[in-house]
This record gives sequence, C-alpha cells and structure tokens, in this order.
Amino acid sequence: MLLSSIAFSQDCTLEDASGCICDDSSDECYLLPNMVLSQDILEDTILRPEFPGVLRISASTPNIGQGPLRVIPSDVFICGTDTSYTPIDECPDGSFPQQLIKQRIYKKISGEMAYEDRDAGFMTYHGGLDHGHMHVDGWNYYTIRIEDTLETNPLNWPIIGEQTKMGFCLADIDNCEERPGDCRDEEGEILGADNIVNFGLGGGEYSCDADNQGISVGYTDIYYYNIAGMLITIPNGTCNGTYKLVMQVDPLNQILEENENDNIVMIDIELTKQTPVEEFSGFVFIDGAGQVIGCDGEGVDLSVPRIGSHYLWSNGDTTYTINVTEPGFYSCVITTPCGESLSNQVLITADICETECVEIELGVYLEGAYDINEGKMRTTLNTERKLLPGQRPPGMSLPVTPAGQPYTIAPWNYGGIEGFDWDEDAYDKEVVDWVLVSFRTDVAKQTEVMQTAALLLSDGKVDFVNTCALPLEMGLDSIYILIEHRNHVGIMSGELVSIENEVLQYDFRVQNSYQGSAGSGSGQNPLDSTTWAMFAGDGDQVADIQSYDINGFDKLVWFNDNGIFNLYLPSDYNLDGEASSPDKIYWDRNNGVTSRVTK
Repeated sequence: MLLSSIAFSQDCTLEDASGCICDDSSDECYLLPNMVLSQDILEDTILRPEFPGVLRISASTPNIGQGPLRVIPSDVFICGTDTSYTPIDECPDGSFPQQLIKQRIYKKISGEMAYEDRDAGFMTYHGGLDHGHMHVDGWNYYTIRIEDTLETNPLNWPIIGEQTKMGFCLADIDNCEERPGDCRDEEGEILGADNIVNFGLGGGEYSCDADNQGISVGYTDIYYYNIAGMLITIPNGTCNGTYKLVMQVDPLNQILEENENDNIVMIDIELTKQTPVEEFSGFVFIDGAGQVIGCDGEGVDLSVPRIGSHYLWSNGDTTYTINVTEPGFYSCVITTPCGESLSNQVLITADICETECVEIELGVYLEGAYDINEGKMRTTLNTERKLLPGQRPPGMSLPVTPAGQPYTIAPWNYGGIEGFDWDEDAYDKEVVDWVLVSFRTDVAKQTEVMQTAALLLSDGKVDFVNTCALPLEMGLDSIYILIEHRNHVGIMSGELVSIENEVLQYDFRVQNSYQGSAGSGSGQNPLDSTTWAMFAGDGDQVADIQSYDINGFDKLVWFNDNGIFNLYLPSDYNLDGEASSPDKIYWDRNNGVTSRVTK
C-alpha cells in the first residue's frame, strides 16, 4: 500500500520519503525501528529505590533505528481461547480482552513512502488512576538474577525476582536531544539529531491513544518507578548482596527491528534492605502443601521461594517450582548467596481414579519428513532447529515460534490450549511436529464429535497431549478417524473403526486412507509395497474448499517463502526448517493430488 506523496516542509516524513536515508544509501529500503533500553536511567539509584520485598524501577526505551515504531490495533479480540471479530469491552470472567495489533513497517521507494502491516502481539486495557488506556502487552521484562560466570547468556542466569509489566502505551514522551545519554549505540556513544538517521521520522507526536501509539525515530518512551507495575517483587528470605538487574525490551521478539541483538541491558545492583546474612534462617516453606493429585493427569504444583542459584528436590527435580504426579513426601534444598536453605517436608496424596476415557493408538507417516533409509521421520524442527511452537531457536536474533498447537488459525480454527505454556524443554526428542486429530460418526464434516491436537513421533505413533480425547461417556462403539497436518493432505480412515474393550486402534502407515465412495480420491502415497504416508505439498489449505488438494496455490506458498530459513513455515514441505528446492520437489511430484475427505 502506498501513502500519499503530498510534499511537506520536511523532506523525510511519512508522506514524503525523498529526504529519508537508507542505511546502504540506496533509493529503496525498509525503514525499521531499533528499540533499546537506557542504561543511564537504570544506573540512577534515585530512579530505582529499594524497599523490603520490592525494587522499584524506571525504564526508557528509545528508538535509535531508521524508521518509526508504529502499532495499529486490529478488530481481533481474544478472551482466553475465544476469539471475537467485533469489539468487546469485557471477557466473561470479568477481565479485559486482548486486542491483536499490527506493526506498520515503512518502506522508502525513491520519493514515495509505502508500508506493510504484520502481526505484532496484543494490547490490553490497563485501568487505574495512573493508566486508564491501552498498553502493548509484555513490552519490557525485568529480572533480578544471580550471575553465572559459566553461562554467557544472562537470560539463562538464575532468577531471584521478576516482573513482566503488563505493557507500555507506546508514546513519544521525550527525545534524544532533550535527554542526552538516554540514547546510545552499542559502543556507548551518545546519539542525537546529528547522528541518528531520519531523526524525527514519525512526527514525534505518538501518544497513549490506542489508534496513535508508536515511538518516532530519536524519541523515547519513559515509565518512572512511581507508576503502577514498575517494580520487581523480591521473595521473602532473599539475601542482601550484589545481583544483576537484567532488563529486556520486546522480550518475545514480536517487533521487527534493525538489530534484534541489542534489546538487553544489565547492571550490577546492591540489595541492602532484604535479609542480612547474619539474620538468614536457612529455612523456607513449600507452597502448595496439602494438595491432592486428581484424575486429570495434570498433577499438582509445588514451589519454594525463588531465592537461590540451585534447587534440589527430594525427587531429583532442580527448578524452584515442580509438577508432582506421584504421591509421596517432598522437600527441597536451595543454594543461596547466604548458604543452604532447607524446606519443610510435605505429603502429597492422590485420588483413586477409574478409567473414563477411550485409549487411542494411532499411527501415521508424513511423506515430507519420512526417511526411507531410516524407516522413520526426521525430527529436525524439534531437535536441531528448535522451531516447534514455544521453542527458542539457537541465536537470540531468531524469532520464537509462539507457544501452543499451530491449528488455531484458518482453515482449522481449532481453539484447544494444548502446548500453550510449552517451551523447548516440553518436547520429547522423538517429536516430529503437531497434527490435528478429529473423530466423526460419518464421513461428513458436520458429524465431527471431538477434535484434539497431538504430537507425531518419529516412528509414526501419535502421542495425545489430551489424554481423554474420547470420553467413554459418549457411548461410541465405532468412529471415523481424521488426521490433518499443516502442509500435508488430510486423511481419514476408510471405514468406521470399532472401539473394542475401551481401545481405539488404527494404523494409517500400513494401509491407504479414504478415497471417496467411488474410490477416485488420491488417499495416501505408497512409499513402498507396505508403507503409506500423507502426501506432502499442501501448504495453502485455506484454498482447499471442499476437500484437500495440491495445486498452484501451494506452489505460490513455497515460491513466496523460498530462501527463508529458521522459521516454522507452511512451505517447509520436508520439515527441515527452511523453504528451499527440496520442498519444491514434493510439490512437483504431488501436484494434482486430490482428496475426497470433506472439510
């Protein structure tokens, strides 16, 4: 989309790009923001007062990039797992909804200014006397940490206290000329109008109005310690002493920037109003005592105060909070700067549970991931590239695939919360990718009775995150089984599959799938005389109207992504973490494949 090219008195504006400068001196470039944190403000002890149990903090987030940071609210509102496409003021539980926002990326094309919009997280209404407006969620992340000299990444150091501020309203509060020292480059040089390219681009008038949020080039947004949320809670029992204050802007990498590697700043701080060494008791209480493990398979959570560098529970776990699925006695030893701290011992019991769910045993192969020499599927997305939802790819500059099963978007629009709080440690090494499993009483879509996202393992077995995907109380004696994948042609069992002795078993790996009443559908791909797999190459399933197929739309998905790597892409037909020529081979081979499984 092109903006009006009306000339203004300034020669580098959002309306006239003729005077805007590209970093490479070309006539065409993206003018990206670059968000940093002011170390000068962090080091000012007056602006981060300490109290027992609390460290108040101030933060300034200047934009030292070539282009403005601009966020635009959309018409998509989220309440938990529910999505609304019309404005809502309040969720059913009384909380405020999240509103999807877009980042506007400006592009200089000679004298004209163009822009592109991309998803960039959410904003939420923040009430209170000192707010009462929309904030961009999770804009800053503040932690107090114990330095680990053996670990170079400060984000991996043990946390003592943390606070993710609900968000900032992104606004032009001040600029780098008026606040010398707030804006510095990676070498520490002070930046201002003379050495920030395109200084003032954006207009310098962004505000807390939901429709006018952003940070212009050379401007900064400032939140002081006396504003609600600008604090880190320090656990009771924390020792006085030297710690690291680590602050991060855009911690989820939702904003596209010039430099994704300068979003972290850290300083030494001396805590003096917590627990003196001579008063350290060496004893803490476990939170969560008295809980009973239920029949949902989720266990119960136990935790100790987050005051140390190492934690050792009686069951061998080594984090400050643990999930317990087995009854028994539990205790913890914490290594702190003041010495070891011991917890009390707690007893966790469990309910006696009866089987209430159908046991499901399914097998399926994805053609794109299948290694015919190994007889199993590759796990590259999981074990090498770390691109599955919630995982963090190696290298801090790479974007993180948002946590949660990937079928929340069109055309699936499945609202399940499987994996919504997962990180890279949640995945077993044999996991290949997520699949979507549905159950129907007949072949038609409208007969669907249950649906769940599940994990596909390298040997083709389906691992159900939801252990009760088919409750026995539904009274089913047979069912059609449908399996979908985000870039493979969906398949369904050729007939109703019987549920025998509360067990449902079906193996797509050794037989073809549903081909329609006339047998004219493509079904699955026979890899050899005994092995079948889902056809690879269906990257645009929004375009699959009545059933699944592979056509020119799927080639276009690959063409647009070709050359992109280290992203969780629908065009990555062989699931190796990049869109490249091997993926096109699958499309070339499977172009024209059609399914008779109704959508």
